[in-house]
Amino acid sequence: MDEQPLADWGRLVASNRIQRPRRAFLSAPSNPPRATYRLQLNKAFTFNDAARLAPYLAELGVSHAYLSPVLKSRPGSTHGYDTVDHDMLDPELGTREDFEAMAERFAERGIGIILDIVPNHMGVGGADNALWLDVLEWGRHSLYADWFDIDWTPPETMLHDKVLVPFLGQTYGEALSAGALVVRFEPEDGTLSVWSDDAHRLPLAPKTYGLLLDGADGALGLLAQRFLALDPMAADARDAGEALKAELAALSAEDEAVILAVEERLARFHGPDGDHAAFDQLIGQQNWRLAHYSVAADDINYRRFFIVSDLAGVRVEREIVFDHVHRLIFELVEKGLVQGLRIDHIDGLIDPKGYCEALRAKCPRPIYLVVEKILAPHEALRQDWNVDGTTGYEFATRVNLLLADPEGEAPMDPAYRSFIGDHEPFEAIERAAKLTMLDAEMAAELNALTGRLRQIAMARPETVDLTANRLRETLRAVLAEMPVYRSYVDANGATAPDRRNIGVAIARARRSEPTLEEHYLDFVCKVMSADPLGEDEHPGDEVIEAAMRIQQVSGPVMAKGLEDTALYRYNRLIALNDVGSPPDRFHAGIESFHDFNRMRARTMPQGMITTSSHDSKRGEDTRLRILTLSGRADEWAAHVARWREMLDGGETPEIAADDFWLMMQMLLGAWPAEWPLEGPLSSNETDRFAERLEGAMVKSLREARLRTRWSAPDEAYEGAIGELIRRIFTSECADFLEEFRTFSARIGCEGLANALIETTLKLTVPGVPDIYQGAELWEQSMVDPDNRRSVDYERRHSMLAEAAGAQGPIDLLDWQDGLPKLTLIHRLLALRAEFPELFSRGDYLPIKVTGADAGRVLAFTRQVDGVTMLVLTSLWPWRGEVLASLVLPELPSGRCTSILGDNVPEPESDRLDVGSMLSGLPVGVFLYR
Repeated sequence: MDEQPLADWGRLVASNRIQRPRRAFLSAPSNPPRATYRLQLNKAFTFNDAARLAPYLAELGVSHAYLSPVLKSRPGSTHGYDTVDHDMLDPELGTREDFEAMAERFAERGIGIILDIVPNHMGVGGADNALWLDVLEWGRHSLYADWFDIDWTPPETMLHDKVLVPFLGQTYGEALSAGALVVRFEPEDGTLSVWSDDAHRLPLAPKTYGLLLDGADGALGLLAQRFLALDPMAADARDAGEALKAELAALSAEDEAVILAVEERLARFHGPDGDHAAFDQLIGQQNWRLAHYSVAADDINYRRFFIVSDLAGVRVEREIVFDHVHRLIFELVEKGLVQGLRIDHIDGLIDPKGYCEALRAKCPRPIYLVVEKILAPHEALRQDWNVDGTTGYEFATRVNLLLADPEGEAPMDPAYRSFIGDHEPFEAIERAAKLTMLDAEMAAELNALTGRLRQIAMARPETVDLTANRLRETLRAVLAEMPVYRSYVDANGATAPDRRNIGVAIARARRSEPTLEEHYLDFVCKVMSADPLGEDEHPGDEVIEAAMRIQQVSGPVMAKGLEDTALYRYNRLIALNDVGSPPDRFHAGIESFHDFNRMRARTMPQGMITTSSHDSKRGEDTRLRILTLSGRADEWAAHVARWREMLDGGETPEIAADDFWLMMQMLLGAWPAEWPLEGPLSSNETDRFAERLEGAMVKSLREARLRTRWSAPDEAYEGAIGELIRRIFTSECADFLEEFRTFSARIGCEGLANALIETTLKLTVPGVPDIYQGAELWEQSMVDPDNRRSVDYERRHSMLAEAAGAQGPIDLLDWQDGLPKLTLIHRLLALRAEFPELFSRGDYLPIKVTGADAGRVLAFTRQVDGVTMLVLTSLWPWRGEVLASLVLPELPSGRCTSILGDNVPEPESDRLDVGSMLSGLPVGVFLYR
């Protein structure tokens, strides 16, 4: 939103942004992680708590602890993505000494640290971000005015030279009249601030101190006149203002009467009978405009994280900002305390490639570097970013599509439509959700981009007649049709993938909105591609700037429109509804999975592999239990219809059919596997579970924005959902509960089979597997914050001893406690530790399968330096025994060991029977050496 032309990193040096590095990039570390373990830190789980896990993590077999953000965040933060100070570790997590002691404990066990860092934004609002408070106090003359991505001359003229502060829970006028706004004096430093709702501090501009203190007697009155005489435009304005504040503090320290006199001056504004007109006049002269939170959608004039107004974008492309943001992080790397970094929200940055290059060049040591990049199904990570890979969401998508039974799509579609009524294709649902987001939540961003396009058009005779209104309509339609989160156009122009994706968006917009005029579409396409306009030989800095700014907006449109709206409106099989996963795509075959892994082996063999994360809509085992419904579509539809009849009594208002269909899937997926299959349930446990399910349902419904929403909750409807959930566990619904538990028990072993398949693949295909906290046992979380619940590590450590001591085949009989999954993870992590080269650079070779059930068997080998690992899985266990054979291209040499079972293939045959090899398990791993 800044009006200064955006620089190419290296070409336009005068812009004071980071130049492209002139020295060779630092290479990635020679020993990338074998496996990582994600830990969510907060005040209830600190550095000291993490340190105590070192023995457990080492015995489990991971090589790195992968930590959520550790820099100081807002008090009480449960996630750490709202950094307020880059210069210190979060005191709620511990001290610097605690961090170093944790790193030492890990290092003693051979465990490194990967840090999740947040370069895109900071937490604002409240009273904790000194940089933001300085901007509010000094406006455009703040030392940090151009550290944040603020548009000081937005279309809304009343915001010129001001920052919108949209944090009020009521209108500004209501807050003013109700006394929710109070001026407070801090005598220790001579500071005056407005406080909103006793939570948000809004420093007053020093010049306006005179308005408050004018009329006071003696030295205080003289000081008031000097405040009034401040010239904000003067070169020494800041020094002069700070000096006057220091004098006010000194006067207050010398004479308590000064404090009383100041408080007396402030009191005239407060209370129902306060001078609201004068208070409003005072506020009107500040460098900020205080407003109701809903105003942000139309008038926000700083870049934010998606539509979260209390997370403000920082301009990390400026070298001074880059160095500040990374100073402490680089210090931890330089001291050997941190070995890897995970970059949060890489798509939020103006130039992800330039950022990654700068990070490699400036980092004091080689590091493992991955980026949080959500790839569309057809999209590949850009190979010129010089990173080790993504955080691995795309793997979870691919394994979902592998494990969904292809024979279930035909009956599932009509069953879903029959239950909820006709619905639009998902493509239309997604487009409508994106348009809703642009119209209702991101109008300000769209208006700002339109203003840029209009200025560009007005500068050229060929395009001067393009009007702002039609440019806005065209850009709106194109943004809603982008097939990827963003393109990556810079001063070097658009790459072939960029042009394809922009071209797809233009073509879709042309089809969906036939009234759009061709010359408007052509203009928008050229700007988005940073192509020359009209007679221009070069696009010009303003076109490059506009292209890059459009990219920063398209990501939030996709994230909020698709991830956080459309995925909650289309509930056919919600196991397929997750980050980076297209829910209307039901299945992708074995060859597709092989192609995916061969591509990863070529392009990012050290990228992360993730099956659960803090961003997941559902924990991995919740998802895998729901996926079993792909093989029971008709049966599931019949059950849901019957259950609705059984639960439709009482005085609970009718729940929409789609919401009931969603709720039953969530109930089945998250139903705790360890609960007894029959007999009484603990009321304490059912109460806690009902509370979790209600929270997840309410969030899902508000995200869908159909029957209730965050900005206007329908409390009656949400209450009806909660009442129904709680009633399920009462005697009134005993028949339903008995029938539901019977069905849940039937799919329990099938869910276990899916879990063992996914886990085996995650730990054996190319890449670095990550285990989300607690997911070594059942991970049956729902959407956040449910997936950040505390983890019982004492239980896991105790069970690990049992898993480590187990010999022979994995026992599936006692599956409810999750021990088979833990045993599998422990054995495969031990294998990764014993043969690291096999997993870090071993070839990936699909193995041919023949027989009646060949399409149900996935098999491949990994090979390196004379060591071969053979992996096979049988898919869709609900279909019964597998009849198929493996055909090995050549017999691996050496002795064969079965890692998971007790059957070893016959060495004299190149055709091996799948059933005998698996020996009752859904997976098999065999090592030849």
